[in-house]
Amino acid sequence: FLLVILVLFILLGIMFIRYFLRSIRIKSETRAQIAMDLHDESGTILTRLLLLSKREKFDSNERERIQEGLKEALFSFRTYLDSITRKKHSIYNLTDELNEFVVMACTSSAIIPEVKIKVDENYMIKSDIFRDTKLIVYEVVTNSIKHANTPKLTMSIVVQSKQLHIVISDFGKFKKENLDSEYGNGLGNIKKRTKRNKGTYFFYVAEGQTGLTVDIKIPLK
Repeated sequence: FLLVILVLFILLGIMFIRYFLRSIRIKSETRAQIAMDLHDESGTILTRLLLLSKREKFDSNERERIQEGLKEALFSFRTYLDSITRKKHSIYNLTDELNEFVVMACTSSAIIPEVKIKVDENYMIKSDIFRDTKLIVYEVVTNSIKHANTPKLTMSIVVQSKQLHIVISDFGKFKKENLDSEYGNGLGNIKKRTKRNKGTYFFYVAEGQTGLTVDIKIPLK
């Protein structure tokens, strides 16, 4: 009997140590991922802005680029901090914040926003999905505002059977050959964030439209 108890204690000890080490590894990997993202994305933005700021005079386009770059860097930093400090992330938290951002960004740019949200259950989601989805939508919307010259932007969010499906469409003037030149960095970030959350992405011009549609699916399991 004592031998059985001893074996059980040893097994529990091994399980506890494995859990503890796994927790440390996950935290370490998360910190490394965040550090890499901030370095690759926000760091690049800030470096570009620093080079611009060294000029003695700015024209209106350069001043606008500095302002937009600062907004982008601040949004990225705030999103990362929010994903780290918030204890729980629900799908309703995410959809509410996405709706608020799209409406505010479009309204301030004289673009008509149309947002439709359908959620079958209030799922609790990982901080990675919460953070990356917000940054994906930010990239898509700001790209449309900058390049599409669109009068209207629509976003559909459907959460069903533990899957997040987001479709964002603008109605501007989009040419396929401009996809890499104008949207290149933004689309690269969208692809990276979608892939690492085991999702899928599609970029296309919908039938009867002239603007770009971005279709993202991310599993919530």
